[in-house]
Amino acid sequence: MKKCDCPKCEGYGSAICPNCNGNGTRYPERPNSLRCSVCNGRGELDCPHCTGEGFIEVVDSEQPEEELAS
Repeated sequence: MKKCDCPKCEGYGSAICPNCNGNGTRYPERPNSLRCSVCNGRGELDCPHCTGEGFIEVVDSEQPEEELAS
């Protein structure tokens, strides 16, 4: 197996929070806006595809099938 950059986060390890769209607040246009409860106001989350690592392990297609089974 080899490691390569995560295709979802491009190796950053984080993704924009889908709840607040990266603003960190739930209603940014309102005064006294509420902090986003999903990202806790950070505006980003660990990438769900690579779990925040920034890379994924991929199976090298040139390996013999015996090695893949182990």
